[in-house]
Amino acid sequence: MWRAAGTRPLAAFSGTSLGDRLRSSLPVSTHARVAAVGVALLAMAALVAAIVLGSGALKSLLALPQGRIVAPANNQNFGWIGRAITQCEAEAARSVDTLYFLVIPVLAVDGDQRAWLAKSNGTVGASVLLLGSQDTLDGLRAGSLRLVRRPFNFAILEPSATRVYQWKPALGVHKFAIRDAKAVATFKPGFEIPAGGDTQWAAGGAITREAGTCYWTGALMRG
Repeated sequence: MWRAAGTRPLAAFSGTSLGDRLRSSLPVSTHARVAAVGVALLAMAALVAAIVLGSGALKSLLALPQGRIVAPANNQNFGWIGRAITQCEAEAARSVDTLYFLVIPVLAVDGDQRAWLAKSNGTVGASVLLLGSQDTLDGLRAGSLRLVRRPFNFAILEPSATRVYQWKPALGVHKFAIRDAKAVATFKPGFEIPAGGDTQWAAGGAITREAGTCYWTGALMRG
């Protein structure tokens, strides 16, 4: 039994116990009302807990954090994106059990996504080309690419367990994470374009996870 230092256990009270004395001071009808209210509160608490835990909302909130990378007021040559990548890599090196991703969503200013196909690292369905960070930054600085201003859904497929990790709709440059990701040996990235549509997965084989790594990509989306 836990009790605060300096207090006396209930057995030290003389005569009837403290609980008996409190109960004896209440009329019978009051006892019934108190008991009924107590049962109702417990039932409500159990129902709320079942809804939250059963839906996975609390688990997802704790296990799948995400955050938007906001451009500073003095945005110069998109250097803030390079700094965000460096910070993500440093955070991943400190927290090796967490799997990190950084997504830079972009559009081709001229609307010609095919012109970037030769530079891409892969495709996601017919909607997204995956670009390296340098090609993405060079395109933004040259004005041939621009940041996407519409929401998208990002997801990860773990093929070995057929398990899907999906985050809430994101807007702009975004960092995503999976806490306690030791069980994720390989993965495939996926996108819902537009948000709420069907998830499309990256073509080709799965990526082998390396602990302590932040996985970042430019995501060239169809206009």
